[in-house]
Amino acid sequence: MQMRWSEDNGSKDPKKRQNVDALFLTRLRMHWWLLGVIVLSVAFFVAYPQGEQRKFLDLDKFQVGEKSLRDVFAPTDASYYDEIATEEEKQKASAKVPPVFDLEFQRLEDAENEFKIIRQVRANQLLDEEQKNC
Repeated sequence: MQMRWSEDNGSKDPKKRQNVDALFLTRLRMHWWLLGVIVLSVAFFVAYPQGEQRKFLDLDKFQVGEKSLRDVFAPTDASYYDEIATEEEKQKASAKVPPVFDLEFQRLEDAENEFKIIRQVRANQLLDEEQKNC
């Protein structure tokens, strides 16, 4: 069974069907193009914000000793390492730490031996009470 052109493609006129396809492709291309423009626009505004951060400063609006009416952001980051202040902070921090003691076990053993001698003297029955307390 052979199908007619109008039943196969949904249009009675093949030229009209081609125009519909071309219109669909044109709209599809337009949507992709519009999506691309939107994505590029968003990327541009994220990369280059247009706000208080990027405005140039008018130094005449600022007076020495007065509080600023708006936030001022530096265009670049800067860091400074103050060795003297850092060393002072280290000294303060180390002063707050309690001292750490090392146990000398030799002294503990010496004290234990002396107590053992005292116990032996007190346990010795040959000595009287006066000699034991000396």
